[in-house]
Amino acid sequence: MKITRDKHFLTLTDFPYLFGVIAFPAAAFLAYHAVVAFHRAEPTRDVVGATFGALFFFAAGALFTQRCHFEFDRAAQQLHWSRRDLFTRAAGTLPFDQIRHAVVQSLHSRGTSMTTRVALVLADNSHLPLTRAYSTGGAAERARVAINELLAVPATTPDDDILQLVLAGNKVDAIRLARTHYGYDLAQAKAFIDSLTADNPARAD
Repeated sequence: MKITRDKHFLTLTDFPYLFGVIAFPAAAFLAYHAVVAFHRAEPTRDVVGATFGALFFFAAGALFTQRCHFEFDRAAQQLHWSRRDLFTRAAGTLPFDQIRHAVVQSLHSRGTSMTTRVALVLADNSHLPLTRAYSTGGAAERARVAINELLAVPATTPDDDILQLVLAGNKVDAIRLARTHYGYDLAQAKAFIDSLTADNPARAD
């Protein structure tokens, strides 16, 4: 994810084109193999397998090769965002007062590594992810910090982030984040989250 800042705008752009570079040629190769197998009267399972493989890679490339553009306008106090892939386009505008803060969401963890993405927590507690895909590295955390600084959100600790995920109804992400930050096993992470929410009147079940 590319982060660009100046005195007027904070812009975050993500375009995972490398996924498409792999997926679309693989789809083309398997489609060619399916056509050749069909004309050579090879076993039906070869034709069907190659066809489904081609469709799978094409669909995956179309789904995840998505250009996402989020522009935070300081002067207008608005966010302009858009997402575009091979078949669809979505866009919108949000005033800053409808955005509570940014959080990091995790897909899975293995040891201390995980795949993440950054999402905006809106006033109604819904989430607006900046990207459809998850990725490794620190890009999501850097984006979270940049957005929260622009929105003047007070700095948070890992415990604050975990609690916010729980209160927003994302207990699975909260457990994953607790395991990543503190090295807990599953039972320890659940107990830790229970301790965080025990005294909170807005706790999520």
